[in-house]
Amino acid sequence: MGLYSALFGAPLVFLLSDFFPYSYPKFGLLAGGALLLWAGTWVAPNGAALTPIRTALDLPLAALAAVWIASAQVGLEPAYAWLGHPETLTGVLTLGVGILLYHAGAALPAGERRLPAVVAACAGVALSLHAFLQAAGIDPLPQPAGGLPLGRVIAASGQPVLLGAQLAVAVPLAWTLRRESEGLRRSLWTAALLALGAALLLSKSRGSILGAAAGLSAAWLTAAEAVSPRRRAWALTLVLAGALVAGAAAALRPSAASDAGRVMVWRLAAQAVRRQPLLGAGPEGVRAAALRDRDDDALAVLGASFVPRDAHDDLLHAAATTGLLGLAAYLWLLAALAKALAKARDPAAVGAVTALLIHAKFNAAPPAAWAAAALVSGAAFSHDRSRPWPAAKAAGTVLAVLCFAATAWTWRVDRLHRAATLAASKGDIPRALALFETGARAAAWDQPLRESYAAFLARALPRAPGPAQRTAMIELVARLGRETSAWHPADASGAQMLALAGFLRARTGDRSGLDEAWAAAQEGRRLDHAHLPLLQLGAALARERGDAAAAVEWAGEAARIRALSTP
Repeated sequence: MGLYSALFGAPLVFLLSDFFPYSYPKFGLLAGGALLLWAGTWVAPNGAALTPIRTALDLPLAALAAVWIASAQVGLEPAYAWLGHPETLTGVLTLGVGILLYHAGAALPAGERRLPAVVAACAGVALSLHAFLQAAGIDPLPQPAGGLPLGRVIAASGQPVLLGAQLAVAVPLAWTLRRESEGLRRSLWTAALLALGAALLLSKSRGSILGAAAGLSAAWLTAAEAVSPRRRAWALTLVLAGALVAGAAAALRPSAASDAGRVMVWRLAAQAVRRQPLLGAGPEGVRAAALRDRDDDALAVLGASFVPRDAHDDLLHAAATTGLLGLAAYLWLLAALAKALAKARDPAAVGAVTALLIHAKFNAAPPAAWAAAALVSGAAFSHDRSRPWPAAKAAGTVLAVLCFAATAWTWRVDRLHRAATLAASKGDIPRALALFETGARAAAWDQPLRESYAAFLARALPRAPGPAQRTAMIELVARLGRETSAWHPADASGAQMLALAGFLRARTGDRSGLDEAWAAAQEGRRLDHAHLPLLQLGAALARERGDAAAAVEWAGEAARIRALSTP
């Protein structure tokens, strides 16, 4: 089983990158790691890696999964609710992989229960080394177009807070491994702990630093033999309360722009709960709800281009996406987890979970961090069994295969998207067209690919060899708009593509589609009244229709939104 656990480490390092349209392959690696772990339960000697018939978290996890599935059926993002948006990857599929990893950890024999902690801590050290190279200006990977955000390191995680989450989880794991080691190994884990702490400081993620400090304290209190259970419980409560108070005090400072933005995101998430209290906006529904609910105050704080995809608080995110039912299931899960960890008294698991939950009170956390915590928590409950239970292993393996197959499908679409974008940048229009079309037909739900495809068609239109080809390209833009609107009815992108198609058609002399394009622009504005490109396109459409008053109104609104959202 050790080999399978070790292979799981790679996706913890490279799960997310700044180039978020291509994040599905990295999530595919994570699902592949889950599949390898479940394969290990079949080849482990003497049935030692048997999945326990029941763990303390089975019922709350089942309830949480049921609510997520129900919410996905009625949510604002019906496609991404299942597969996850490539920027955040918080769909039902991600929850399924997390549950599989938890049970894979619980299937480990007692002698291998520390392997997940070793793998996750080593992955954190690899991220730390990458962060050091980044800080020195010798990043081996391409950096974001605008450079590092405010000089903060991001490693391969794309954002400082996502890197911070993974490092915060790794810190108490490295401390526990150092405590349990001797000689050279102890020295190596000391160096690892120092590297993780230094990289965490370079990320400048206050929520992650608070989480790491709370996780270390929780791990120390759990490992301390001289502390009575009652005192340990009170001390852990004080650690959690102190971290939350410190984080809230920092977040509510009126002088910090990022903190003002976080408070505004909380306000938008609370509004989503009020609108859909029972099942919420659905997994991945925070952005659609924010588009619907953002007002001038939100635009002044967040700007028109930034729309949150995460509530930046795990409890509020649970309520906003899956409603009060989902929040109740999540709280049940947390209560069951706390009780089980108190019984197991595993400092690695207690520290990792504490660090992650404190971080998640103020920032989004990537699936890699949740996956590491799930695997380490499962391992804390692992033990040897004398008889195998094939039904559980078969069910888990089938689910792991299905999850990996789903991510492999999205992997192929991402590969086509990247290849098409590269061909378009090199001016190879026929190849880019063929690749974009293949990707669009392979995944009707993929919005980033369709947005790239439509933008490519609009840019390539002047170079079309003749009228027939130009007409065909415009019809493709319209088709992409209809498909996007069908799969993402709460997003204005599809309406924008339909309006763009009508505008391009009018510029070629065919004005028959202007009314349909104008109706699409109005529908898009209803969905997102602060969509600047759509407002500018609407002004141009109004001029094409000869409606000077509407052109002035749309252009004036675009100018107002731009001025309002400019710091």
